[in-house]
Amino acid sequence: MTQIVGKGSKIQLSISSVFTDIAQVLDINPPHPKVEHFKTTDLSSGVGHTYLPTGYVEGGECTFEIFYDMATATHTALLALITTPAVSSWKVIFANAGTTTWSFSGILESFEPKVAMDGGVKASIKIKVTSTVSFT
Repeated sequence: MTQIVGKGSKIQLSISSVFTDIAQVLDINPPHPKVEHFKTTDLSSGVGHTYLPTGYVEGGECTFEIFYDMATATHTALLALITTPAVSSWKVIFANAGTTTWSFSGILESFEPKVAMDGGVKASIKIKVTSTVSFT
């Protein structure tokens, strides 16, 4: 079994219809979709609970952390999605040999800067996924 190294993975935002790497990314938590389901157990069922899918998928969220630089173009673009909210196109690209890509639409939900005495200025970003994730 091959181990995939995280180094080289990236998250991209579509800016003016061009997918652009977000600068200075420290970590990425890709979308984690969840299949909706409902309990089908009734009073005459056996001892185990039964479930069926509804046919809907909740897109979940995608989060990532950056070293925040107010002068970096992609960081300015992220802040613009807070001042002017919009559904945007995103990609998470893994650093494997096949360059696996997860594409999705989402709303930048939060941008949380952090200044610490013993570290660089960082920001945590959360995207609410508004579509199904395309796994390629």
